[in-house]
Amino acid sequence: MSKPVVAVLGITGLQGGSVVSGLLASKRYNDRASTRKPKHLTRLLYGADFVFGVTNLFDIDNYPENIPVEEGQGKQMIDVAKDVGIKFFVWSSLPNAAKVSNGKHNKVFHFDGKNNVAQYALGSGLPCACIEPAAFLENYLRFPPKKQGDEYIITMPLTPADAKREYVSITSDFGRAVVALLDDQKKWQGRTLRLASELMSQNEAAAIFAKVTGKRFKFVEAPAHYANEELAAMFNYFNYHGYYGRKPDDTVPFPETKELGIKLTSFEEWVEKHADKFQ
Repeated sequence: MSKPVVAVLGITGLQGGSVVSGLLASKRYNDRASTRKPKHLTRLLYGADFVFGVTNLFDIDNYPENIPVEEGQGKQMIDVAKDVGIKFFVWSSLPNAAKVSNGKHNKVFHFDGKNNVAQYALGSGLPCACIEPAAFLENYLRFPPKKQGDEYIITMPLTPADAKREYVSITSDFGRAVVALLDDQKKWQGRTLRLASELMSQNEAAAIFAKVTGKRFKFVEAPAHYANEELAAMFNYFNYHGYYGRKPDDTVPFPETKELGIKLTSFEEWVEKHADKFQ
């Protein structure tokens, strides 16, 4: 019996790459990968069984003037998938910051646009599930702590040292989570999964870095101008509402994350894996 074919849209990004790795590791699927901007979307999806889709606002030409383009790209993926008879679509979404904040934080476009596509997908009649990954632990590799004298300085703008935020490892856990959704489509149909393995502050992150590496780490909040308008809006949203619109009784991992049946990577485990990068 032939394996189901999964079309992965967004192979060049961390999420798409992790999904391909997860599919290969499972040995239960064949993947058909493409960039986020395939020229022939219908041809790519035709004959596939399932789709994973993601967009990236910051990949779009002439950002921020073309902010609506990202949402249009996502909705086009949904429309084409439905037209060619895709059996199940996994959409990478994010919370709607404007709705979570009752309109106060209405300029976090890369959150709201993805969530608008999620609502479009869930109402389209196309069998689907949405996954909302927390902040990427891999950002500590992209913007690593900088050595100053005998200590390493973690910096982030508009982030109080004791403010807790949700995190997840994309390379280690995201692809496995998407595979888990595909493995049990009936269970996840029409649902949205918040994917987070850690809830921690930057002071706590510094302590874990120090514990694992034996080096001294300290967090210093960067000046606000280090963030562009879009990211400044995002950080301000986080400071008032957390990543998902945090409720007092929320625990991480979330209940629906535990339903996946996979062990997520803790921050300490992640630092151990990448410790050579922080020496």
